Amino acid sequence: DVFFQLAEACDMILFDVKCADPLLHKKHTGTDNKTIISNLLSLNKLKTVIMIRIPLIGGFNDTLSEMQAIAGLLKEVRTGIAGISLLPNHGMGVAKYQRMGLTIPDLLTSKPPEDFIKEAEAFFSQSGFNVKIGG
Repeated sequence: DVFFQLAEACDMILFDVKCADPLLHKKHTGTDNKTIISNLLSLNKLKTVIMIRIPLIGGFNDTLSEMQAIAGLLKEVRTGIAGISLLPNHGMGVAKYQRMGLTIPDLLTSKPPEDFIKEAEAFFSQSGFNVKIGG
């Protein structure tokens, strides 16, 4: 598979995980996350370092229970994870949608509460992950 051939040639892979729940993922993205999770678990078999990026999106994954579910998934691949970057939604894609005359999805502008961002950071840190806010 080309994905894994490329992955083996990389020093580090940036891997986005929006949520662990396949139904929640499908509701907000139009597709489930089975392939994403399968790829993440398969990457763990390689010696490539993985940086997990979690976009924090208000009304989508901004709950402690969803962060706990993601942490449960990540514990399966902990050995290859260099750290976690929490990426609060910033809505910077709005201008692009406007230029293209497209309807702006609600989630594109939905920011998580500031206290949740700090709660998520503390949770992942207490769970033993190297975590930072921002990319």
